[in-house]
Order: sequence, then structure tokens, then C-alpha cells
Amino acid sequence: MKSASTGPVILELFTSQGCSSCPPADKLLGKLAAEGQVGGKQLVGLSFHVDYWNDLGWRDPFSDGSFSRRQEGYAQVLKEDGVYTPQLIVNGRAQTVGSRGAAVRGLIARALQKPSHAAPVIELTAKQGSISSSVQTRHRVTGAPAGAKLALLVVQRVARSQVMHGENSGQTLLHANVVRSLATVAGDGASALELPSDLSAGDAFVVALLQDPSTREIFAASRAPIAR
Repeated sequence: MKSASTGPVILELFTSQGCSSCPPADKLLGKLAAEGQVGGKQLVGLSFHVDYWNDLGWRDPFSDGSFSRRQEGYAQVLKEDGVYTPQLIVNGRAQTVGSRGAAVRGLIARALQKPSHAAPVIELTAKQGSISSSVQTRHRVTGAPAGAKLALLVVQRVARSQVMHGENSGQTLLHANVVRSLATVAGDGASALELPSDLSAGDAFVVALLQDPSTREIFAASRAPIAR
């Protein structure tokens, strides 16, 4: 199955199960992601679980240092003093507290007002590899700006966790579109992505993001199911 899109709205939520302010943001992202489209454009919501809360009483099972580094990269470009949770970034270019519904929807509206130009197109397919812990992808980009990089993400549709310690101790938390692995690739072709051992291919999908590594602007996105 091929998947392609132009002019998307990409929501990246940086969150943690160890942060008591994050569950409302997780819930909002899930609601927005379920809408799937806004103003005639594809809307993709992604949840990145950072690892810098892990030494404060609870280790988030979905956290990864690469996600924290991704957030730090945004902080540098957006001239933020530092990183925090829950932070939501729209199209790589604007940020707000991820639980502030009005502010989030305001940034989405601003993204929709951006002048429409011919956007790059990503063709993407994905299937489970011969090794069950891998996903094989094929991708082709047309109309990419010079220097743009393609990120490939394995995303878990829904995750539920019972938190035993830390600020959310005793709560059962629900997450949508949890990023489980991330790789940056160069050019068209094939790639092998990690499929975590606790994740079934049927419960996940692959997202491709075409992004400027300097400004962090996201030009195009595509999503594809993982065929088996």
C-alpha cells in the first residue's frame, strides 16, 4: 500500500509518564490525532516520551534518549531556554504547552494559514521483515528541497500503562501514537527499522517526515500500515 500527502499538520508532543502535568496533554493529542484531518490537510499526532524524568521515581517504558535529543534540537532552533514537558511542537516551527487546548488549536490554525505551495510528496510502503523484530520500508520523495532529511518512525497506535511510582503513581495512563523507534535516512530506497519485541506489527504503523535539519520545518509527511 502506498501512502502520500502534501502540506500536512504535524503535532509532536514531548511527554513523560513521570510528569503529573502530562496526562491532559496526552489526552488532547489523542483526540486531535483521532480527527486525522484539519482544514482539508492531513493531521498527524506523534507522542515522543523523553527520558530525563526517569531518575525521579518512575522509568517511562516508552522513553528514549534520542527523543530527548530531538526535543533539545527544537529548543535550540526555537530559541527556548530549555526543554520541558508537556511541550507540543507544530510542523517543527512553533511550540506551546501541550495541555493548553486553545493555544494548540491556535498554532494549528496558523499552520493552516501558511501560503500553499506545491509540497514534496513521499511514497512509503512498509512490511514486517523476515526477522520479527524488524520493519522493512521502501520510500521515494519527489520535489524535496535541497538538504532535506527523511525521518522514519515506527509508531504504536495505542498504549496503556499502570504507573507504580513517581508523580503519577497509581494511575493508568493511555497514550496515542507513541513513537517507538526513529531513524534518519538519506535518499530514496529501502531501510530496516526496529520493531520493539513487545509490539505487534498490526498494532503499529510507519510515518515518514521530510524535514529541514537547520530550521526544523517539516515539509511533507506520509504514513503507511505495516503489511505482514
